[in-house]
Amino acid sequence: MPELPEVETIVSSLRNRIIREKIISVYCNDKKMRVSAAENFKQRVEGKVIEHVERRAKYILIFLKGNEVLVFHLGMSGCLLLSPKMRQTKHNHCIIKLSSGQFLTFYDPRRFGLYTTFNQSELKQNKIFSTLGIEPLSKEFTDNYLQQCIKTKKLIKQTIMDSKLLVGVGNIYASEALYMAGVLPFRSSNTLTIEECKKLTKTIVAVLNRAIELGGSTLRDYRSSDGRTGSFQHNFLVYNRKHCTNCNNIIKNIKISGRSSYYCDKCQR
Repeated sequence: MPELPEVETIVSSLRNRIIREKIISVYCNDKKMRVSAAENFKQRVEGKVIEHVERRAKYILIFLKGNEVLVFHLGMSGCLLLSPKMRQTKHNHCIIKLSSGQFLTFYDPRRFGLYTTFNQSELKQNKIFSTLGIEPLSKEFTDNYLQQCIKTKKLIKQTIMDSKLLVGVGNIYASEALYMAGVLPFRSSNTLTIEECKKLTKTIVAVLNRAIELGGSTLRDYRSSDGRTGSFQHNFLVYNRKHCTNCNNIIKNIKISGRSSYYCDKCQR
């Protein structure tokens, strides 16, 4: 599933390529998605000019002149591709033709993603966004904030992946950050010391920033808007590895909330 670094990579590339473009036409197929597109979707966005592109959690927000915001979520297998040619396949759910002749295509084989549009004035109050926690790359994410979050018996990996507390820290990046901080993923959050908490704050930010620099991680489906794969997967320290990159100990793997959690029981405590 594309997480914060992958979505940020897409948003950054689109900012440089679609600003001030006009939406000429929109094609949507009739296949059912996790969330249905807004009523009169095509009519609400056709003819509008793109003003800016942002990311909120794992959502791509394309702000249009007037009062509309195009919203995309990539789900488990989705891609948002920008290309000079329209390529229709059975998994293309929304194709937007731009004034430059380019096509912005939302592709999602498993259909767990979504595309829709909201009024800008209603965006923050919408149920999709109203319960989201803070951004880990924002000034709000501090040592003090994380120390408040860990006052719970929940496992620390569950805590840092809780989107109501902190958005975008997916399974891979949680595993990597906990490894770098020397903290076992199945420890109760409230057992972390102040120093461990401070270190974890730093490693979460460091892992996400490094992943963004490398265009995210491509394990299966993920592609950036120009079709390129990410390369952070070549830099994993613990995720999906057989041996610890620090001590060569055999990496162990357990399930936490149904997700594979890799760790080294010598380097993490």
